[in-house]
Amino acid sequence: MGGGPFFVGSLRWVVPRPPNVAVARISTTLGDTLDDEDPMPHQTHTPRSLHDPVRARRNSAHRMIRSATAVLAIAAIALAGCSLPEASGPVLPLDAEQLTATSAETMAAVESVRFRLEANGDPVFIDPLRTLALVDVEGRFVVPAKADALLTVEVNESLRTQLGAIAIDAEAWLSNPITGVFEPLPESYGLDPSRFFDPEQGWRPLIENLTEVETIGTDDLGHHLRAVATGDDIRRVTAGLAARQDTPVELWLDVRTAAVVRAEFETSIDGATTAWILELEDYGTEVTIEPPDLDG
Repeated sequence: MGGGPFFVGSLRWVVPRPPNVAVARISTTLGDTLDDEDPMPHQTHTPRSLHDPVRARRNSAHRMIRSATAVLAIAAIALAGCSLPEASGPVLPLDAEQLTATSAETMAAVESVRFRLEANGDPVFIDPLRTLALVDVEGRFVVPAKADALLTVEVNESLRTQLGAIAIDAEAWLSNPITGVFEPLPESYGLDPSRFFDPEQGWRPLIENLTEVETIGTDDLGHHLRAVATGDDIRRVTAGLAARQDTPVELWLDVRTAAVVRAEFETSIDGATTAWILELEDYGTEVTIEPPDLDG
């Protein structure tokens, strides 16, 4: 693969290669296929207009990382895992007090989960130089503090790419676009994937601290609640990415276990508004997360 490493902030980024994923010749095949497609297939909103020189640089960078994108596609399939059977037992009544009490207990007892966080609207940057804007992140969490994740980011408002992240206890690593080597995550970066889901310090207090809770109804996602969450709790469940402010939130809970299925909310700071969608699934699936190979 041509080209050398490129630098964003204080890190030299390398193509992410999530652990335990066989890439072999598949990455080449998928890379050739992706080369004929839209270079930004995960676009969720209309991109800013780009002048031709910028577009040319973006397309050149895309060709350089297309094999990495193929590898990440395989990783995303691997992360999906198998869903657990539907929870058994009676359907919980649509009662705000009972649902929040049951949900807090359920979320505190979770041992593993798969999560997806999506940010839309004004950009949310994960690096101190404000060059990497989060688009979405998909990952897995295992108690007490292990997580791996696949991040889609927009670089300098022009190129979208994906990065791997791993966190174990107090250590975290982020990958890079060329070699697949993980590097320690600097403390100045506003990202720690292990904080996206913390049943004791994140979701349990968020549910317990909800105010103005009202029931909306039951739909295909589950029991729908509307409430106000504290700024500290919102900041914790978004790994420190969202602004710390009391926030109206839409919650969907599993109708039998009251586990959180989906949350939607908006945060604003200095007139900039970001809409968040957080989805949780595959509760209790067996997950193994190991430190990355720092030697590539």
